[in-house]
Amino acid sequence: MKVLVTGGAGFIGSHVVDKLLSDGHSVAVVDDFSSGNELNVRKGVTYHRTNLNDPKLADVLREEKPEAICHLAAKTNMRESLDDPFSDIEGNVRGLVALLELATKKYPIKKFVFSCTGGALYGDPEYVPVDENHPTRPTSPYGISKLSGEKYLYYYNAVHNLPSISLRYSNVYGPRNERKKHNGAVTVFIQRVLKGEPIKINGSGEQTRDFIFVEDVARANAAAVSADIKGADVCNISGGSETSVNSMIEIIEKHAGKKAQVEHAPEIKGEIMRSFMSNQKAKDVLGWSPSASVDDGIKKTVEYFVTL
Repeated sequence: MKVLVTGGAGFIGSHVVDKLLSDGHSVAVVDDFSSGNELNVRKGVTYHRTNLNDPKLADVLREEKPEAICHLAAKTNMRESLDDPFSDIEGNVRGLVALLELATKKYPIKKFVFSCTGGALYGDPEYVPVDENHPTRPTSPYGISKLSGEKYLYYYNAVHNLPSISLRYSNVYGPRNERKKHNGAVTVFIQRVLKGEPIKINGSGEQTRDFIFVEDVARANAAAVSADIKGADVCNISGGSETSVNSMIEIIEKHAGKKAQVEHAPEIKGEIMRSFMSNQKAKDVLGWSPSASVDDGIKKTVEYFVTL
C-alpha cells in the first residue's frame, strides 16, 4: 500500500516509516523539519519539505497518490501550548483540516490514521485504567487541539465517508527522542544517569505513568494501516500498566550500571498522581498489544544512548 506519513522525520514518525517499509509498504513523507531531524531521513524515501498549510501540499497528494495517511505532524509540546495556543490551532487544527480536505475532496484516500494523545486528552482520571469511554477533559490548548482533531475525523467520516482511527498514545519513549527540541522524561533521566548528573523529581516520585516503547507505537500505526477500519474509531495505545517515577529510575540504574543522583523538589500543584490506560480495545480492533515491557524498552533505550 502507498502510505503518506506526515511528520515522518520526527521521533515517532521516523519509527513509523521504518516499520511500514519493513512491512513492504511504499512510503512518502511530508515534514517541514521544524521539529523533524535530518538524522531521521531514510534512503529511498521521498521527503516533501512543506508545511501542511502550504498550498504545495496539494501537489504532494497529486504526485504521491497515497492510499492511506499516517498523520503525525503536530505541535506536541503541552507547556508551549499554554503560552501560545494559536500555534496549536494553526498546526494541529488548521493543518489537519487542510490535509483532510485534500484527502477527501480532491485526492481521496482509503483510510486515515491519526496520532493523538491519551493523558492530555483525558485529563485527571476518574478511574484507572482509563479506557476509551472515559470522559475527555483536556486542560491545555494542546489537548484541546487533539480532541478537536478527533471531532473533525468524525465529521469527515460522517459526511465524506473517510474511515479513520485515532491512536491515543500514553507516554512514549525510546531511541531518537533526544533529537527532539523537547525531550521526554525518560530520555532526560537516562542521559543524566549516564553523565553522572543530578535528576530532579517533583514530589515523592511515587506518581505513576503509563510508558510505551516507541517501536510498539510504530507497530500500532502499521496495524492500523492494515486493519479493516470502518467509521471514525479511537484506540488507546499504551503499555497498559503503571510505573512510578522511582521505579523507572531504578530500572535505568540497573541497565546503565550507575547510581542516579536524585534531588527532590516540591510537588507540582495539580499533578496527576496515577495515570495508566487500558489497551484492550487495540487488541480487539487492531490485533495489537505492546511487545516490550518497561524493563525491555528501557534496556534497549539505554543501550542506544551508550552508543551515541
